[in-house]
Amino acid sequence: IHLQAMNIMNQAHCNELQFCLIAKQEKKESSKKGKLVADGLPWLLSSDEFYETVVEFTQWRGEQATEKTAMADRKEMWREEVRKWEAEKAKYTADSKADSKAHKNAVATW
Repeated sequence: IHLQAMNIMNQAHCNELQFCLIAKQEKKESSKKGKLVADGLPWLLSSDEFYETVVEFTQWRGEQATEKTAMADRKEMWREEVRKWEAEKAKYTADSKADSKAHKNAVATW
């Protein structure tokens, strides 16, 4: 049982590290698009190409903002679920201890 518990904890830790690595890579990839004019060279601001770039950039910024708020909402929902789980776990542990005491008393009186 001890080895099974260690294996489960190890898997949970590896999953957490994997998710962190994926998030870090995605953040690195998405941060490349953060500047409108990245090369520093002058652009003709009235060209259609630059206008399209500006439109794409503003759409990207809007998507990033909505994604950020959605992520915050998901985090808050996750935290609430963890709080519920911890409360249920504490209740279960207390009930389990009470049952264990009652069983020990019943065995002692038997």
